[in-house]
Amino acid sequence: MPEKPFAFLAALARRDGLAMIGKVARYGFSPKAWRWFLNNLEYRRIVKKSGLVDEAWYRREYPDVMDRGLDPVQDFLTPPHDQLRLPNPDFVPAEYAAANFDVKVCGLPWAVHYARDGMREGRPTSLLDNIENPFPDGSVELRREFPPVPPRHRRTAVFASFSADGRIKDTVLYYLRGLRQVVDNIVFVANSPVLPDEVAKLDGLVRLAVFRHHGCYDFGSYKIGWIEAKKLGLLGPDICDELVVCNDSCYGPVFPFSETFDEMARRYREAKPEDKFDFWGMTAHELFRRPHVQSYFYVFGKGVLESRDLDRFFTTLEDYRDRGQVVYFCETMLSTRLLDNGHAFASLVPRNFSTEYKSPPIKFPVTLFSEYRMPLLKAKTLKGESKEDLGAAMEIVRRCNSDLAALLPPQPGVTAFEKDCANPGTSAKLARDSHIAALPGKAAAIRGAQASGRPVRLLFLSLRADILPWATAAEAALRDPSFLVRVAAVPDLRLESVPSQFRALRETRSSLLEKFPAETVLWTVPNVTGEWDDLTADADVVVYATAEDASDFRYNPHWSVGRPFLPVLFFDRRAAGPYPPEKEFARQNYAYFWKVFFADVKEFTAYNHYSHQKGENASMSDVRHFLSVLESESFTPS
Repeated sequence: MPEKPFAFLAALARRDGLAMIGKVARYGFSPKAWRWFLNNLEYRRIVKKSGLVDEAWYRREYPDVMDRGLDPVQDFLTPPHDQLRLPNPDFVPAEYAAANFDVKVCGLPWAVHYARDGMREGRPTSLLDNIENPFPDGSVELRREFPPVPPRHRRTAVFASFSADGRIKDTVLYYLRGLRQVVDNIVFVANSPVLPDEVAKLDGLVRLAVFRHHGCYDFGSYKIGWIEAKKLGLLGPDICDELVVCNDSCYGPVFPFSETFDEMARRYREAKPEDKFDFWGMTAHELFRRPHVQSYFYVFGKGVLESRDLDRFFTTLEDYRDRGQVVYFCETMLSTRLLDNGHAFASLVPRNFSTEYKSPPIKFPVTLFSEYRMPLLKAKTLKGESKEDLGAAMEIVRRCNSDLAALLPPQPGVTAFEKDCANPGTSAKLARDSHIAALPGKAAAIRGAQASGRPVRLLFLSLRADILPWATAAEAALRDPSFLVRVAAVPDLRLESVPSQFRALRETRSSLLEKFPAETVLWTVPNVTGEWDDLTADADVVVYATAEDASDFRYNPHWSVGRPFLPVLFFDRRAAGPYPPEKEFARQNYAYFWKVFFADVKEFTAYNHYSHQKGENASMSDVRHFLSVLESESFTPS
């Protein structure tokens, strides 16, 4: 500190004061600064007049605005808030820009463009607004009531579901039948339309069925189900002591639900007063430093229902269409709000499981089945998200519930745990062996279908509108009655956002519709948990567009191993350049079939001979030839 502090401060003031005066003078006479100032005033006037900024909502959503006494419109227009913050709950500037390409290059802030021109022109505010109905022709939205059930168990359930093909899956019906053993009335809400004939399957299982594509994932269905249950009087204290809220992201019950409810009732009775709980679930997890019950299965007790905290949560819940927002504002915050209001929770699997195992409980199916008799198996677990031996888990399911096991989809041959921990050679060998084991049976089934007159089901996949290297082959197959051809636009999951995935998906689908009949063109949409539905399940032969884009299953990495379809790869060599087989093998090190299916270059060359498109002269003869020699000496996996 200088000996003369006042002299020091005076010098500092003189130095910075002169610099400040110079800066003000420089900007004061700058045309650029004046343009910015006048534009900012004009932008504020346009946005203010349009009413785009919901000022009351904005202050609640962004508390710093209220704390600092800022004007909401001005704060929103201040970069980077104009791109990162929302002016109201229904308008996302980035989605508006993604849905209108010219907005990105017009030079105006995105919200200003919408307030000035977009509203008047009726422009879409989201890519979802541009997407045609992806569900099958004949599917409808409807509401159907069924006869009520007397209050035997004094429980009501809300069940969220999704189906891209308009049908109700057998696994969902099995789940509902199991649920009916412990609840009286079920409100079934699907985030999708339905084929009318399918609704009869729910007779005797549910009190009400609602099919409506709202696009807000499971909590959108939970909200609708809560409101409908109230209207029907299914939550009244005279008939309902507990509310079950669950969805079809799981398969089950592996063990009867009654065991789980009896176990949780026992824990409640034996708990100390300070350990009593008001709501519970199968598993708990912690995200954003907030412990919460995972949303695929809730049970809310009388204390929660009578407090009206749950009613306030659902009736004021916003329609979140982003999966990340659903996880935070719905799944996480539901438990948080109830905890803040004095309600405690418990879970069948101990709350500290995630901390102890350093992963969500669903990745440990063997432990959950053997130690806690967990009645549900997450669909994600079956798609490879398991850190335990999935074969051992499935053996438990088969031993304890053979009826359910028969309904489950085929399982991958290698788990995420083996991918993470096993050496690459072991992981690759497991995947390769799984495919090799599946191929002869699939080939035999295809030959049997041909012998019986059933057409072979061919599915051609494409991620990009400008890459359809199999187009000539697909057109040839369409003219051949021995094949049933479908071409599919599938999402590129490498893209960072769902809007950009939808944009690419729509462009690819449009390109397919220009070349192929509309009835042959398929595409997919996210299901209740935000995953893209599997279009390959019913295919005999799946044809991929290019090694980089599709043969390593970037369409959905969960399907990369053990699936009983015959993979055929078409690769556009003209785009890749003339590579000898050994170089091609090394270059395509990310291509799934190159990397893990073939033991050496010789096998790769043999397979390539039968599956490779050759310029514009491709026909289905390559596929026929490959089928005919699959089990012969000319293609013998080592």
